[in-house]
Amino acid sequence: MKPVCRAGSKQRGCRHGLPPAFDSYLDELPESELGTTRATPRGNDTVSVREVLVHLIEEYARHLGHVDLLRETIDGRTGL
Repeated sequence: MKPVCRAGSKQRGCRHGLPPAFDSYLDELPESELGTTRATPRGNDTVSVREVLVHLIEEYARHLGHVDLLRETIDGRTGL
Protein backbone atom coordinates (compact mmCIF):
# COMPACT_ATOMS: atom_id res chain seq x y z
CA MET A 1 0.00 0.00 0.00
CA LYS A 2 1.32 3.44 -0.91
CA PRO A 3 1.79 6.00 1.86
CA VAL A 4 -0.95 8.58 2.47
CA CYS A 5 -0.09 12.24 1.92
CA ARG A 6 -0.02 14.05 5.25
CA ALA A 7 -1.70 17.39 5.96
CA GLY A 8 0.47 20.24 4.79
CA SER A 9 2.56 17.88 2.68
CA LYS A 10 4.46 19.43 -0.20
CA GLN A 11 4.52 16.04 -1.95
CA ARG A 12 3.49 16.42 -5.56
CA GLY A 13 -0.01 15.16 -6.33
CA CYS A 14 -1.30 15.17 -2.74
CA ARG A 15 -4.94 16.04 -2.16
CA HIS A 16 -5.70 16.51 1.53
CA GLY A 17 -4.59 13.15 2.83
CA LEU A 18 -5.62 11.00 -0.12
CA PRO A 19 -3.23 8.31 -1.34
CA PRO A 20 -1.47 9.30 -4.58
CA ALA A 21 -3.01 6.27 -6.34
CA PHE A 22 -6.52 7.61 -5.62
CA ASP A 23 -5.40 11.01 -6.85
CA SER A 24 -4.39 9.63 -10.25
CA TYR A 25 -7.54 7.46 -10.35
CA LEU A 26 -9.71 10.59 -9.98
CA ASP A 27 -7.73 12.43 -12.65
CA GLU A 28 -8.36 9.65 -15.17
CA LEU A 29 -12.00 8.91 -14.24
CA PRO A 30 -14.63 10.25 -16.67
CA GLU A 31 -17.41 12.24 -14.97
CA SER A 32 -19.99 9.83 -16.38
CA GLU A 33 -18.55 7.06 -14.16
CA LEU A 34 -18.78 8.91 -10.83
CA GLY A 35 -22.01 7.12 -9.95
CA THR A 36 -20.79 3.67 -10.98
CA THR A 37 -20.53 1.37 -7.97
CA ARG A 38 -17.49 -0.74 -7.25
CA ALA A 39 -16.71 -3.37 -4.63
CA THR A 40 -15.14 -2.10 -1.42
CA PRO A 41 -11.59 -3.27 -0.62
CA ARG A 42 -12.96 -5.86 1.79
CA GLY A 43 -15.43 -7.00 -0.88
CA ASN A 44 -18.42 -7.00 1.46
CA ASP A 45 -20.20 -3.96 0.01
CA THR A 46 -20.34 -1.63 -2.99
CA VAL A 47 -19.78 2.12 -3.11
CA SER A 48 -19.66 4.76 -5.83
CA VAL A 49 -16.87 7.29 -6.29
CA ARG A 50 -19.48 10.00 -5.78
CA GLU A 51 -20.35 8.55 -2.34
CA VAL A 52 -16.68 8.49 -1.36
CA LEU A 53 -16.17 12.12 -2.45
CA VAL A 54 -19.31 13.29 -0.62
CA HIS A 55 -18.11 11.48 2.52
CA LEU A 56 -14.70 13.19 2.27
CA ILE A 57 -16.37 16.60 1.91
CA GLU A 58 -18.63 15.88 4.93
CA GLU A 59 -15.66 14.83 7.07
CA TYR A 60 -13.63 17.86 5.99
CA ALA A 61 -16.55 20.18 6.86
CA ARG A 62 -17.03 18.48 10.22
CA HIS A 63 -13.36 18.98 11.10
CA LEU A 64 -13.51 22.61 10.01
CA GLY A 65 -16.45 23.05 12.37
CA HIS A 66 -14.40 21.61 15.21
CA VAL A 67 -11.55 23.99 14.42
CA ASP A 68 -14.00 26.90 14.37
CA LEU A 69 -15.31 25.90 17.82
CA LEU A 70 -11.75 25.81 19.14
CA ARG A 71 -11.05 29.25 17.70
CA GLU A 72 -14.24 30.62 19.30
CA THR A 73 -13.18 29.16 22.64
CA ILE A 74 -9.75 30.77 22.37
CA ASP A 75 -10.65 34.26 21.14
CA GLY A 76 -14.32 34.52 22.15
CA ARG A 77 -15.47 35.82 18.76
CA THR A 78 -18.52 34.13 17.25
CA GLY A 79 -20.43 34.36 13.97
CA LEU A 80 -17.45 35.16 11.75
